[in-house]
Amino acid sequence: MVAGVLGLVSGAMQLASLWSLRAQPELVPLLQESLGRMGLNLTPEQLEQMVLRNGITILVVSILTIGISLALRRRARWSRKAVISLIAILTVGMLASLVRSEFAANPPLYWTGVTLTVIAAFIHGGIILKLRSPEIRAEFENKESVRT
Repeated sequence: MVAGVLGLVSGAMQLASLWSLRAQPELVPLLQESLGRMGLNLTPEQLEQMVLRNGITILVVSILTIGISLALRRRARWSRKAVISLIAILTVGMLASLVRSEFAANPPLYWTGVTLTVIAAFIHGGIILKLRSPEIRAEFENKESVRT
């Protein structure tokens, strides 16, 4: 739930920064220069598309996360499978993003990303294994049978 709320704030800030870039186009070259130092050379159009895509994606995933978290808290049977799927999709997305990133762009940044992605993948795997355990599965099935 906390991750979903933080994601809402993050997505809103991304979209607010897009509004700022559109309102003050003189900021675009400064941002391009900063990103260029990290190996990202983007045109103003690519920069705008990236910020828009990231903001919307973060908002959508955050809304899903909050909805699934509320259902998970109520022990709705479908929510356990939904959170497993969401975590798996996010993990695959992180791994795909890592594979697409360029090593030569900024080695310290690259290795930091690799390290954080590996740690997150292990944590996500642990959460998925826990949610798939017989005890947790029984807890959700028993809760559902009590309602009916």
